[in-house]
Amino acid sequence: MNFLKALFGGVEESPEVQEQKKAEKNFNILKYDGIRALQTRQTDYAVKCFTEALKLKADAEAELYLTQAYIRNGQLDAAYETLTHILEQDAENIEILMLKAQITYNLTKYDEVVNICQQVLQLDDTNSAAYFQKARAEYARKDVFNAIASCTKAIANAPELEQAYLLRAEILESMNQFADAEADIDYLLQHFEPTEEGLMQKGVLRMKQGAYDKAITLFKQVTELNPFHEKAYICSSEATTLQGNAEQALQGLDEALQMMPENAQLYKERGRVKVLLNDKAGAMEDVRRSLELNPEEAKHLEGLFTNTEKEMEARYKSQNPYGF
Repeated sequence: MNFLKALFGGVEESPEVQEQKKAEKNFNILKYDGIRALQTRQTDYAVKCFTEALKLKADAEAELYLTQAYIRNGQLDAAYETLTHILEQDAENIEILMLKAQITYNLTKYDEVVNICQQVLQLDDTNSAAYFQKARAEYARKDVFNAIASCTKAIANAPELEQAYLLRAEILESMNQFADAEADIDYLLQHFEPTEEGLMQKGVLRMKQGAYDKAITLFKQVTELNPFHEKAYICSSEATTLQGNAEQALQGLDEALQMMPENAQLYKERGRVKVLLNDKAGAMEDVRRSLELNPEEAKHLEGLFTNTEKEMEARYKSQNPYGF
């Protein structure tokens, strides 16, 4: 009987081989179910699939998919741990190192980001993305001079890296080096397609230097590119009130709120403008609406309007020295 089985290929598999085949089959089912779940944005189910698959078999591709699922799910700590495990097996994988640097930055572990980027640069000293990510982390930890140096190296290796110019300009602006900051923005606007970010930053720089008309024009260009750019409307309002045109600022905010009636920051700014126009009731109504839309602002706004009331009282007394 055993001779016939051998002759006709009927050898029975051992229990161990059968178990291995079963595990392989289940692994593949779980892995590809997880991929389909990712594609259809069922991230919780994707995490479960990849986690169970990896219990059956170590697989770098499945771990990367699991990392992607964690990121989409906002589970950055879990993504960080998974990437750390992948790098234990493949320590010189630049793509994985850069992904870990980005996740680590979002976890505000800035010193570690710098270390990861330095690892990348030891492997490839022309990697502009590593210099840029390093600059972001250095700036976040207030190491502005090294951040500027890292931005400069990023630009030297990739002159087309627009974000590096924007970051260097932002850092220079924070140091009140407005002329140097504006030089970076001007280069961007002259050599690349104008972007919301570049125009916005140029407008802020113009406003800080007292060129309010030019700033307002730039903020208008931003809203032409993106009619829902909250910060552009707020900065335009600030520049307009600094010119002494609070009524005009109010009109602009009214128009912005017609497009974005649920925007808490626009109500907050309109409340500030109404205070300047001595419309205390209108200001408080805008504050109330802003708080309804963004309750977390309550403490900040309480302090803001306590100071505002004092300011208004001081103005009144200056007009009525007898305090009637």
